[in-house]
Amino acid sequence: ISQGIRQMDKGAGLFATPVPGYQSSSQVRNAYLEIQPDGKVSGNIRISLTGNGALRWREFALSNDEDALKQQFEQMVQREVPPGVDVKVDHFLGLTNLNTTLMCMLKVTGSMGTATAKRVFLPATFFEATSHPLFALDKRTMPIDLDYPLAAQDTVSIKLPAAFVVESLPKDAQVTFPQNALYRAKFTRDPGEMRSMRLFVMANAIYKPEDYTQ
Repeated sequence: ISQGIRQMDKGAGLFATPVPGYQSSSQVRNAYLEIQPDGKVSGNIRISLTGNGALRWREFALSNDEDALKQQFEQMVQREVPPGVDVKVDHFLGLTNLNTTLMCMLKVTGSMGTATAKRVFLPATFFEATSHPLFALDKRTMPIDLDYPLAAQDTVSIKLPAAFVVESLPKDAQVTFPQNALYRAKFTRDPGEMRSMRLFVMANAIYKPEDYTQ
């Protein structure tokens, strides 16, 4: 939000730019992975960004070379995936075209989960696997600024070894905060594959201290 002076019918006055809705900024992350019996993982990630999220990286690219851009993007994704998983940026699409979706393609290697003689225990989520609760304190004295409204969706498909079956899945979840946010998670299985989908909508990014308990 920015504020400035604007000429209006009755003279000049202060004017605040309108807050963009969550539809204007989106983040879609898709991971296509394959797990080996020993827990080794390989695959690809495709991340698509529009709005403020894409603008951040396009601005970074104006003053930095491609290697620095790849390094910064890799570090961001690396912080969000499970320990033992390594990500490497392959290439970007739409980096200089403001009228298209910005996309980044990444390669995935490493290990994920814990392997035993008969089982492989995988983390419940792939993206945000290392996230910590943002609102862990009992009270808040300062306003909360979550940058900008956002719609985010994660889809993860994991191909399993031929001899493996899914023994259990996390429970589906849905949490609503009317007029402010929505979270939904769904987990499914098919022969030789398991999939997860997470949807997060943040319609309001600014909260006063008295709103913290909600």
